[in-house]
Amino acid sequence: MKINMNIIIGLLFGFVCSAAVHAGSDIELLLQRVQKNIAAQQQHENSRLSYFREHQLQRAELLTQAQSELEAAKAQQQQLLTQFNLAQGRVSDQSAQLLQRSGDLQLVFSLARKYAADFSAALGSSLTSGQFSDRRSKLAFASEAAVPQLRDLQNLWFLLLQELTANARNQRFSSSVINSQGRVEEAEIMRLGALVAFNQQGQYLNFNAQSKMLQVLPGQSANLVSQAQQFFSGASNSIKVDPQKGELLLQLSQIPSLEQRLHQGGTVGYIIMALGAVGLLIGSWRLIYMCWVNLLINRQLKSARASDKNALGRVLLAVAGATNVQRAELLIDESILRELPALQRAHSTVKLLAAVAPLLGLLGTVTGMIETFQSITLVGTSDPKLMAGGISQALITTVMGLCVAIPLLFCHSYISGQSKAILQRIQQQSLLLLSDYFVEPKTVSEGANAAV
Repeated sequence: MKINMNIIIGLLFGFVCSAAVHAGSDIELLLQRVQKNIAAQQQHENSRLSYFREHQLQRAELLTQAQSELEAAKAQQQQLLTQFNLAQGRVSDQSAQLLQRSGDLQLVFSLARKYAADFSAALGSSLTSGQFSDRRSKLAFASEAAVPQLRDLQNLWFLLLQELTANARNQRFSSSVINSQGRVEEAEIMRLGALVAFNQQGQYLNFNAQSKMLQVLPGQSANLVSQAQQFFSGASNSIKVDPQKGELLLQLSQIPSLEQRLHQGGTVGYIIMALGAVGLLIGSWRLIYMCWVNLLINRQLKSARASDKNALGRVLLAVAGATNVQRAELLIDESILRELPALQRAHSTVKLLAAVAPLLGLLGTVTGMIETFQSITLVGTSDPKLMAGGISQALITTVMGLCVAIPLLFCHSYISGQSKAILQRIQQQSLLLLSDYFVEPKTVSEGANAAV
């Protein structure tokens, strides 16, 4: 055991010595690498330092040059400021001298500015601006503080004369026009003074100040367009004009059509129209039925034999087997009551629809007014057209309800009167049958044939 332990200890000592030798060599290699990296880093730092030292003088020169340029710019600025002050003083002196020399001409200049401003505003809506473009730029002196020049006064005089001459003539000319789809196209135009202008298709035009072109007015009636088209082609010598230079035509174009009015009613309006259509269909059906019943009764009156194809014939046949007057009266009453539902069928439905239609119109008006006041709450009352448009749209359902209810009431009254007249005729013929029975002692069946 001692020999073995010595061997083991010797082996361990040898292993430790060999590991120490190898570790020493690795440390030496690591030390060499660190020294090389330090040397490379020092060399890089030295190169950067030398670069900065070389360019330091250049930067100093650039800074000195920039400072000198700044001083020169400041001096030039001061010189220009002095010149500007001197020039402004001379302008003030000359303006005062001009005002002193002009004397009473100041009143003329102020009037010229005033008329130029008013005339420029008038040109913004004049139909002649579609023929003579870019005229308002020549009146720009109206908003300037400088004294108007002779050229400005001549332009004002020329434009006034041009407008006066154009307003007194009927002219045809070609110009760019904005059509109803919003596209620009070339068109042949006829202008009647300053009142109206229309194209070859008979569409009335208005001047658009933003685009500086004539524009087709929307919502023109077919009658108005046809008349203008015939006047343009020479087929007619009459035409409607707007004395307010397009304002009335513009207002007429904003009036909604019947279809637009119907759509303004919304859901309630559609329901009212549906009920009106149903009521008119029922009323028409009952009117046709009443006419058919009257026709059959007239045929029965001309026939010598009672038929069960009509109401009167069925009443007469009902008493054919009666042997006394009391029995005959009961049978007649029973048969008349049996014919009554067919004659008065759906009358209550027509009456109900006539009563419901105005109530639905009132409902639509109330809901529309609620929406209008909600809009007023959100946007205020700054725009009266918004309020008027909302109220008008709300009231359209009331108009629709009344327009449906009134014809239905007349229809109900007429068909009810027709049914009562038919029942009255049947009763009269039945009474004639009983009177014949009382006058002559004959059977009821013979009396029925005599009544017919």
